[in-house]
Amino acid sequence: MLSTEYQPLFSLYILNYNYSKYLGAAIESVMNQTFKDFEFYLIDDGSTDDSLKIIRSMQEKYSFELIEQENMGMMKSLNVALNRAKGKYLIRLDADDFLSNDSLHSFANLIYQQDYTYIFSAYNLADEEGNIISIEGVKENKSIKDQIPHGACMAISTESLRSIGGYNEKYSCQDGTIVWKKFHEENIAYIDKPLFFYRRHDSNMTLQKDKLNTEKELILLEG
Repeated sequence: MLSTEYQPLFSLYILNYNYSKYLGAAIESVMNQTFKDFEFYLIDDGSTDDSLKIIRSMQEKYSFELIEQENMGMMKSLNVALNRAKGKYLIRLDADDFLSNDSLHSFANLIYQQDYTYIFSAYNLADEEGNIISIEGVKENKSIKDQIPHGACMAISTESLRSIGGYNEKYSCQDGTIVWKKFHEENIAYIDKPLFFYRRHDSNMTLQKDKLNTEKELILLEG
């Protein structure tokens, strides 16, 4: 007997670890989406600040699921999100970033025309206060198939991710590189419009260049 369970177009989740300062803005940006066919849940990866207090306060205002867990790190948490997902496409929003109001609408407009393995977009690089520093995206002379996407705020086929067993947990970051290596020759799309704000601050991975570059090289060299 075929399942009649409703499948939303997107499973959108926030991954948080000690980003209480930014959580409210991240959650509000989800709830303010103009496109509504999505499920939303939040994974707290063992925060030790007042994140849980803020999350529960936001739950009183909005209805969403909270997954509390001991600190597992990024890749294991991404697989928790994947296992939980019911949507056709999976999107991660990091707790220190926030979405443009039409982000999901922009993804949906493409998906309604045809299926893609993943879709990524340009983004606003922002300072700690959310002020735009620059717009980052694919350069005009570069093919989107040669562009390793940002792991956050890309829409990736849930079925495709599950077909490779999810994210390789021997790595601690660079999920965008994993997705690119596995799927960049498939049907992918790029939206040349900034759909999210990526904050640059002292405690996020943007500044951990050595770690990022090392893991990127290992993933690309892996057979």
